[in-house]
Amino acid sequence: MGKRLSDLRGKPAHGDPLPAEPDVVSTFRFVAAALRIYLLREIGFSQDQCHRIAIRNRGVREALQLPDPEDADWNKMNRSGWIMGGEDA
Repeated sequence: MGKRLSDLRGKPAHGDPLPAEPDVVSTFRFVAAALRIYLLREIGFSQDQCHRIAIRNRGVREALQLPDPEDADWNKMNRSGWIMGGEDA
């Protein structure tokens, strides 16, 4: 098992691109991001909370093709309670 784990070094989990066409990679990232949001909804987060999480998380935001929050106050978004409290950025 240690050998198999060491063989994974330098693979996609470590920043190398996925070995696939860009369209396939884009679809994979979209599905992974959508699944993350789905799981948050299943454990009880509201739609607004999930949207705030997606905005805050760059990977999810880019995978779901959400607009960049150019006018967002990042200090406010990184404050504890921003997601749970529901304060808009």
